[in-house]
Amino acid sequence: MIKLPFSFENEVFENLNILFDTLGAPDKDVRIVGGSIRNLFIGLPVSDIDLATPDPPDLVVKRLNSEGIKNISIGASYGTIKAIMGLRNYDITTLRRDTECDGRYAKVEFTNDWYEDAKRRDFTFNALSMRPDGTIFDYFSGRDHIKSRLVRFIGNPEKRIKEDYLRILRYFRFIALLNGQEDIVSVTAAKCMAHGLSKISRERIREELIKILNINDPCKSIKLMIRNNIFDKIFGSEFKVLSLDDLITNEKNLGHSIDTNSWYSRFVTLFGKSALEISRNLKCSKKDQIMIEKIMCAGEEVSKSLDKPKCYHFFHKFGQSASISGVLIAIAREKENLNSSLKSLYALFSSLREVNFPIKGEDIISLGITEGPKIGKILKDLEMHWIDSGFTDSKETLLKKIGSAVIS
Repeated sequence: MIKLPFSFENEVFENLNILFDTLGAPDKDVRIVGGSIRNLFIGLPVSDIDLATPDPPDLVVKRLNSEGIKNISIGASYGTIKAIMGLRNYDITTLRRDTECDGRYAKVEFTNDWYEDAKRRDFTFNALSMRPDGTIFDYFSGRDHIKSRLVRFIGNPEKRIKEDYLRILRYFRFIALLNGQEDIVSVTAAKCMAHGLSKISRERIREELIKILNINDPCKSIKLMIRNNIFDKIFGSEFKVLSLDDLITNEKNLGHSIDTNSWYSRFVTLFGKSALEISRNLKCSKKDQIMIEKIMCAGEEVSKSLDKPKCYHFFHKFGQSASISGVLIAIAREKENLNSSLKSLYALFSSLREVNFPIKGEDIISLGITEGPKIGKILKDLEMHWIDSGFTDSKETLLKKIGSAVIS
């Protein structure tokens, strides 16, 4: 039975017990590693749990198969096996050391030396590891750096960045996450090495940017990147960071909850009219591009005078997420200090829920109306009445309107 100094939900705790036992602990030195331990010390939720073992990948697979645990190899050359348990995945990686790095990818060789594996990681707090009995291994004072809100590279910052240029963005993400202190040596190295970000795929840059924008308040970190010309090298655009500041201030004042979709409105605010073009350059999904375009349009339209019926039509057109984002962006852009009309709009859009129009063509046909164009007009008129009602008119109420003076 594992004895950890942190609480996990029951399913995770049971799965970890099974995995440690399957991988040979405690006789074999198997540990939880990396970001999950870091997040536990910071006090953040843990989503992904990674394990490491000195056993080679083929033996890991053999052990998992012997217990009927479904698994797939997600990076054979890197020694990572994904164990699939219920709705949870656990990455199990063989200890390794980097032998060659080109700024994007590394060639590795396996080892049984935990210190060698730890020192190849980027930041001191990402080298933390923990045995199932709760013993913590902290080779580079990562816990002290978390307490001091310091983001420290392991070893020479410039050398570590040259191994993977994405570490520049990761550095600033952790600055934002910890509300950390600026380390002149690390920031200078990031600035000098920023040209190497051109080697990094747009997809990896996009994912890192989204993580930054989803942090409670990333403005300090983004300003630091802009001040050191790092954003320019990636995006080559004007940045409305002051508007982003206002947006985040208003989110806090309104009690707006931050979730994994918060990056959309922040992205649009930061990049302004270039947001859609930049989303395409970053190879955002079609779904993400549609949402960004919606929010851009909503931000423009919400500035117009909206009476209550128009508010409902606006909400129906853009949906809840884009409608709320549009209000937040309008407040930030117009420097409105939560004026009553926009604040009321925010409250209204937050209280509404997206629902489907309850009438279909077959409902009209069942009443004996078969003429195609007439069915279309009735549906459109009924939908307008349904929206005007604030989406409260029931199917029965709407159908009663057919044949009345309301529907011609």
